[in-house]
Amino acid sequence: MNIINDDLDKNNLKSRALPDKIIIESGKKCTVSGEWETQGSISTIVYVSKGELMPLYCGKKVKWILIMTG
Repeated sequence: MNIINDDLDKNNLKSRALPDKIIIESGKKCTVSGEWETQGSISTIVYVSKGELMPLYCGKKVKWILIMTG
């Protein structure tokens, strides 16, 4: 039998829960530190800190979607 501490699980989920989708284009300042994924058929994930410029992907401007804060 597995016992799970519901309070710890709920707190962990709350700290990582995201508000509405946050999308930022390459070249714009990052507003939230975390993991960002490119939008489209081919994707990659990068970590960007708040205040840094969102990167290009393969030399092109793309839209980045926040997938996890932290």
